Amino acid sequence: MNTHPHVIIIGAGIGGLTTAIGPQHCVKSDVRSPFWSKLLGFPKLEQLFILTNVIRAPNATRVLQNLGVLAEVTIYANKPAGLVVRRYDDDSEIGPRSHSDGLDKKFDSPMLVIHRADLQRVLLKAVHAQGARLHMSARVKTVDPDFNAKVELETGQQFEGDLVVGADGINSQVRAQMVRYWEIPDELTATGDAAYRVTIPRHKLLECPGLIQEIDGRVSSRWIGPHGHIMAYPLRGNELYNVVMVHRNEEAGLDKSNIWTRRGRMTALLRFYGSWSPLVNILAKQINTEGLVQWPLETRPHLPSWSVNRICLLGDSVHAMLPYVAQGAAQAIEDAAVLGTCLSQISDIPQVLSIYERVRKARAEFIQNSASTMRTVLHYEDGVDQEKRDAIMRAPRIAGWKHPDLWADAEYQNTVWGYDVIAETQRECSKCLEPPNNAERQVKRRSRQVDVCLNISGGAPDMFMITDSTTKSTMDEVSMNLFQSPFDNSAFLSTAGGTLSDLSPPLPSLIQL
Repeated sequence: MNTHPHVIIIGAGIGGLTTAIGPQHCVKSDVRSPFWSKLLGFPKLEQLFILTNVIRAPNATRVLQNLGVLAEVTIYANKPAGLVVRRYDDDSEIGPRSHSDGLDKKFDSPMLVIHRADLQRVLLKAVHAQGARLHMSARVKTVDPDFNAKVELETGQQFEGDLVVGADGINSQVRAQMVRYWEIPDELTATGDAAYRVTIPRHKLLECPGLIQEIDGRVSSRWIGPHGHIMAYPLRGNELYNVVMVHRNEEAGLDKSNIWTRRGRMTALLRFYGSWSPLVNILAKQINTEGLVQWPLETRPHLPSWSVNRICLLGDSVHAMLPYVAQGAAQAIEDAAVLGTCLSQISDIPQVLSIYERVRKARAEFIQNSASTMRTVLHYEDGVDQEKRDAIMRAPRIAGWKHPDLWADAEYQNTVWGYDVIAETQRECSKCLEPPNNAERQVKRRSRQVDVCLNISGGAPDMFMITDSTTKSTMDEVSMNLFQSPFDNSAFLSTAGGTLSDLSPPLPSLIQL
C-alpha cells in the first residue's frame, strides 16, 4: 500500500480538528470567506459558542501540550482555583473545597476551562498556519457502501484515500451506515435529563457580592439536588460566568426532530429551579431568554467495533459522552491523539485501526459508564442515599476510600486525568514498528496533509477533512478547498495540487468573533 496514507476526516469539531493537527502533521491553509450565517435562529456565531464551553482536564491538556497548542489555549482559558459543592436549597457547602493547584502538580498538566469559540479559534489557527485554503458550498453525501476509503459530496465530486474517519457527531451518518451493515439496533436512549447552557456577564451579578468574590477568585461551583445539578465557573478573565443547568427533561422521548438542541423555555426552567436556593434564582433571573437553548441528553449503545474495513469512527460518533464527568471533548482529543500518533509511525492502515481500537475502546466505554454512575449520585432525592452521600463528602478524606463524587475520587482521578494516551499509543506502536537499523523504512514514516471539513455546529454530519501525505518536506503546492453546506452550518476542506493564492480574509472572519 501507499506509505503516505491519504486520510479523509468527516466532521471537524474538536476531535476532527485535533486529528488534523496531530503528530507529524503538515498542512498549508488559508481562509477565503466565512461559512456560518444562521443556526437555531441566532444572529451570531458567538452566541452559539457561548452556550457550549469546554472543561479541559489534565488528560486533554497533556495532548494539547504535545501538539504544541496548549500555550495559546492557555491565553484564552481560565485556570480554576478549585471547586465548591453546594446543597441545592440553601447554598450550604457539602464537604471541603477542592483546589486545582495540587492536581496540576500531581498530574503535571493543568485543569482549564475555555470558551468553545476560543478553543475552535486556536485549533483552526493551527490548521490555518499549515496552509488550508477554504471555499464554500457543498456537503458530504455518502461514504463508500463497501467501506473503502471513498467519499462523495452532494455536488457529485468524489474523493478516495486510504482511510476515512467519521467524526460527525452523535447523529453520525458514518455510524448509521456501519450499524446497517452489522444489522444491529442503534437507537438513541433518553437519559431523562436535559441541560440549559448559558453565560452571564459578570456585571449582571453585582447584586451578589459573595458570588462575585468567587468569580474573581476563579472558584467553580456545583449545586446538587433532586433530579438535577448546576455547574458554574468563570470564563474569559472572569468577565463571563458559564452556567450549565442539568434538569429532568419534561419532553424526553417526545420529539426526535432535533435531538442535538432546541430552544429552551424560561417557564420550564423556572418551574424546575424555582424551589432551589436564592443564589440559583439570582442566576436564573439574569439569563437571556432569547439565547436559551436546551440540550436533551441522549446516549447510544456501545458498538462491537470502531471500524469496518477502511472507515473508522471518532469522538461523539462512537462514544457520545454525557456531561456528568466533563470528558466529552477530552475523549475526542484522546481519539485524535491515538490516530495521529499511529499514522505518523505505521503505514499499514488495518494495523493503525487495530491499535486505535485497542488503546481507546475499553477506556472510552469505561468513562461513558462512569458518567451514568455520576448522574445517579449527583441527582439523589432527599433521603437516605442523599444523606449517606453528603456524610461521606463531608468526612475527612482517607487514602483508599471511594468518594461518591468521581471528580474528588483519587483512584478515578489517576485513571482518567493521570493517563498519558500518547505514551500508551507509542508503546503499542513500538510493538509493530520495523527494526531501528532499517533506516530506509524508518525514513518513510509519514508526513500528513489534511483537508478539513469544518462543523462549527458540532453535531451535523456535513463536514469532512481529507488527509493526503506527500514525500515533500513542505506543502507549498497544496491548496485546500472549503465548501459550505446549504444550511450554512458546515464546511468541507479538500486537498488538491496547486498554488496558494487569495489568502484572504484572515481566520477571524471564519470564526466571526
